[in-house]
Amino acid sequence: MGKRFYEIDTSADGTFEWIFEDSAGQIDSNPRLELGFKEWLQDGGGIFHISGKPGSGKSTLMKFLCTHHKTMDRLKHWSGDKNLVFASFFFWKPGNELQRSLLGLVRTLLFHVVAQCRDFIPEVFKEFWQPSEYSVWGTNPPSLALGSREIMNAFNRLMNNENVFADHRFCFFIDGLDEFEETYQTYTALLNSLSDWMRLSQGCVKICVSSRELPIFLQRLDGRQRMRLQDLTQNDIKKIVQETLDQEERAVQLQTLNGYEWDELRGEIVNKAEGVFLWVILTLKALSEGLHAAESIRDLRRKLDSIPKELRSFFNFILDSIPEDQRKKALCTLMFAMNQAQIRSPQLPGSCYLLERASPLLYSFLDEYIDDRDFVRNLALQPTDAADLERRGVIANAQIAGRCRGLLELRRTESYKSGTTIEDFDSLRYRVVFTHRSIPEFLDDHLSTGSQELLAGFDALDACIQTFSAIVKTISFLPGYEYRNRSKMRLSLLIDHVQRSRTCSTRHFESLDELDKALYLRQSEIWDNFSDVSWLDFSSHIGRSPMSILHYAAGCSFHEYVAWKVGKCPRILQDLNGLECLIHALTPVVDKIRIEPERVMKTLKTILSAGVDVNRVPGNSRFIGHKAPWQILLTSRRDSSWMYMEKPRRRCYWDCVELFLEFGGDASCVDEKWLDHLLDDNPGNAQKILALLRITEQDNSVDMAGLIGRDGSTSD
Repeated sequence: MGKRFYEIDTSADGTFEWIFEDSAGQIDSNPRLELGFKEWLQDGGGIFHISGKPGSGKSTLMKFLCTHHKTMDRLKHWSGDKNLVFASFFFWKPGNELQRSLLGLVRTLLFHVVAQCRDFIPEVFKEFWQPSEYSVWGTNPPSLALGSREIMNAFNRLMNNENVFADHRFCFFIDGLDEFEETYQTYTALLNSLSDWMRLSQGCVKICVSSRELPIFLQRLDGRQRMRLQDLTQNDIKKIVQETLDQEERAVQLQTLNGYEWDELRGEIVNKAEGVFLWVILTLKALSEGLHAAESIRDLRRKLDSIPKELRSFFNFILDSIPEDQRKKALCTLMFAMNQAQIRSPQLPGSCYLLERASPLLYSFLDEYIDDRDFVRNLALQPTDAADLERRGVIANAQIAGRCRGLLELRRTESYKSGTTIEDFDSLRYRVVFTHRSIPEFLDDHLSTGSQELLAGFDALDACIQTFSAIVKTISFLPGYEYRNRSKMRLSLLIDHVQRSRTCSTRHFESLDELDKALYLRQSEIWDNFSDVSWLDFSSHIGRSPMSILHYAAGCSFHEYVAWKVGKCPRILQDLNGLECLIHALTPVVDKIRIEPERVMKTLKTILSAGVDVNRVPGNSRFIGHKAPWQILLTSRRDSSWMYMEKPRRRCYWDCVELFLEFGGDASCVDEKWLDHLLDDNPGNAQKILALLRITEQDNSVDMAGLIGRDGSTSD
């Protein structure tokens, strides 16, 4: 939940300190402002709005405020003898659904609140609070399935509880209101929610928000509690310009030779920036190239004059400045980066930095893909070569910096151990990221309209799969638990990304097959008798779970790939392999993860149509507790959290029951308690399920009269 917070750049030393000192400057920039920010923290209420242009440093400022001791000191003065509860949330449009939705906001705030005030839990989660289920010495409390409804109800209960506000005051910092995005919700709905919290708390909740200067926010949020960031950061920008240029040897020479003209040039940079840090950073990178070429102050000024003030025009200027012979690969690199950024995953900790979605090692294979779209099929499996990996890292880093003109940057990744048998790869200890989140927004328009000829033949999704395959073929696997788990996470996220793209084709399936072959060979190197052990037996008896594209595809309801694979290899679902795939395909139904009912049903039908037996128990595997897929489906209904499950998931469950019965589900597994659940829930297909149970009764000689006969409406 805090991924976005850690992705944001930390402010440069000495910047933003004015917000705790210079209230007069804030009031000068907005004559309607009644309280400066520090006064609002200490004595104010309501919503304080920090507005600003794209790239003006809003998120960096919000991170600075959330971590500064002066923020907490002044808020404690405001809370007085009441307990202060502080929480923050950073909206992020490129992130996953929770990072850009009202549910994500509420979920994060609620988490921080109950983490600080555990005595709130029995009240806000009272429908779940069952102390009798917890053992005094127990270490495994019952798991809860908290859906969106339960989360929203819990937070509303918190905001409506007068007893809570008798002893507590709450301050929330919410960054990036403009990055809020929901299919059925608007900015108005978001602002209404904030207003409701303020109204219900009677002054015990206040909120600091930041956003771009969109009309909805300027109209709905009180202008008497707003500051425009770009009007207040000139000294911060001046400091950054000076410190950055002072690091250049040529800049020091020019200042020594002609200090007056040099100071004028620096002043022009500050004035032309108009408070936009991103513009300054990109401009300094452009001027740095001139300094390295020993250009004069006059040359540098001409370059500065040619740089547009408006950010989108500046982005076009940057792309136009890329040499013709590098432009195709530069644009392909940027498109590849956009595709990689869509893989919604946390930064992989521990020993797998080489498998990161943004690893320079991925980018090191990109040139090979651009030159030959089938390069990975001709790439041999090879042992890890430390010198080659280091060389690749150095070249990739130089190419990214040179070609992309500052639109992409390399960020140092700290505290990583090696992901292979090699102790350290210094050139690969970086992540490739966009310099600012507004860059992908611009590129999305630019690459789809103005660069089609140069991008012809480049498939970013296919490149994503093949570069990952190349890493698998280049790096030997380790048998370590952490490495294996992180590798599996990265692989499952890649497959999920491919199926979510909705643009996958036979070519992508073939590339996934090539990856599958490489994974098989790598795993065969480190695990004995790998080819003779099934997925489930391997998992239960050896304590390791192998990586297979087909199994992961079934688990994430990637029915297109499953159908293609079964069509290509009809025998692939025979014996235990089909049983294992069926169990994985049930995962979204029984494990309460993200579910898309239509995709789940199509995946299950594909596997069942291949002849997989729903009643077969897979040997003596402990992985599924001696249960057939049909038994797994039935017993998952007995979970105590069922009554709080969202309706789409419940409907999908009953659709799966109907499907399994159509494919021969054994009625003898159905007990009276399960049937009570069916009759109580009364799904739309209840009659069909009961009718199928009658049919199955005849097939299996099971007496269902005592179970079905209670419902007079089920007569034929």
